[in-house]
Amino acid sequence: MSDKAGPALTVTDGSRFAVFLQANGVDWKWYNQQAARSAQLDRYVRVNPQYPRSTEDVRKKLEGEFGRASVVEWTKTPFIQIPGDAKLKGNDLYESGAIYGMDIASGFAIDVLDVRPGEKVLDLCCAPGGKLCMLADLMQRKGELVGLDASKHRAFTCASVCKKYRTASRHFKNKTDNDWDFTIIVEDGVTFSNSQQAKEIIWDTQADEVLHQKESGIETFEKRDPEAKPKQKKLNKGLKRKLEEKRLEKKKRRKADVDNLFDRVVVDAECTHDGSLKHMAKYATGGVFGQEALESKFLNADNAKYSTESNDLEQLQQGLLENGFRLLRPGGVLIYSTCSFCKTQNEDVVSWLLKKYGDQVQLDDLSRQTVGKTQAPFVNSTSLAGTLRFEPCASGTSGLFIAKLSKRS
Repeated sequence: MSDKAGPALTVTDGSRFAVFLQANGVDWKWYNQQAARSAQLDRYVRVNPQYPRSTEDVRKKLEGEFGRASVVEWTKTPFIQIPGDAKLKGNDLYESGAIYGMDIASGFAIDVLDVRPGEKVLDLCCAPGGKLCMLADLMQRKGELVGLDASKHRAFTCASVCKKYRTASRHFKNKTDNDWDFTIIVEDGVTFSNSQQAKEIIWDTQADEVLHQKESGIETFEKRDPEAKPKQKKLNKGLKRKLEEKRLEKKKRRKADVDNLFDRVVVDAECTHDGSLKHMAKYATGGVFGQEALESKFLNADNAKYSTESNDLEQLQQGLLENGFRLLRPGGVLIYSTCSFCKTQNEDVVSWLLKKYGDQVQLDDLSRQTVGKTQAPFVNSTSLAGTLRFEPCASGTSGLFIAKLSKRS
């Protein structure tokens, strides 16, 4: 529990948001309980595997700065729990790239995917970038990793995170793998096909290689001044020509890949974000949702569900999940997740795919899933066996739904 509670939000009976929750089977009083607990939650950081010091060294250093820090036992990837009011900006470890700020429930979802070096992996909705960095670390910069987002703004946000951690670099733990191929592109996740040329590449291994061609690639983890503006390296005509040549080579290699399918796919789908309670609290006024902020941010008529008659968002989620499954190689594994508490955006979407594809798809049972030393504090779904949820009160985390699917050979 955080040493100092943050701002809490409250949903009032009869409000538009209460109507939205009730239309989606979420009791608004239960939601208020989750919101109150969320304001007290700790935060988590993930340890960069390239950092030369041990996880225990990192823990001790964080403890010295924030008063307490503990290594999480229920993730495979090292996460450290610190007070919720801990400020990472200005912290030596954070500014040097030794740790990542990341939601631990999302980290568990990536652990469950069980990605391996040398595989082809797709992150279908990659912003803001934490999952993409974790995938690259687990792959040890071996194989192919594609991140895409339909929003150019979000894709650039993702790229800025990946640039900080040199995720596109071929270097990992002072070793170089020339087979590493990393790309962030702007693309509609519902229609994306890996066999087609990307509409707009935001950042990739080729760009990283051209811009940093004279560097050793060895990460020194020196503290970076958080107030200082980063040095912007630009492509001159010669470097742009070299980049075009490298991307042309990449395009030829992709054409030679017969099926253009992926071994692992992450579909962290667009949703109403009602489970991201700390994020939603930023749009609260005096503990109660400001009507204008609520409607513009979370109940936008173009992408959200007001009632059982409106299903635009569910169609988008179905499209993302179906395309992710279509791009999955037989024998491959897919994770579907959202940060919503709504059954219509979670279990119902997964059930739709199971019904449509029948024997081609298998729902893997996560009810007893253990990836760390202990079992994670998740809640098993009561409406679709084998899927799970993280909730503030039960899990001590933000809200997240997770389903694991496999494509039968």
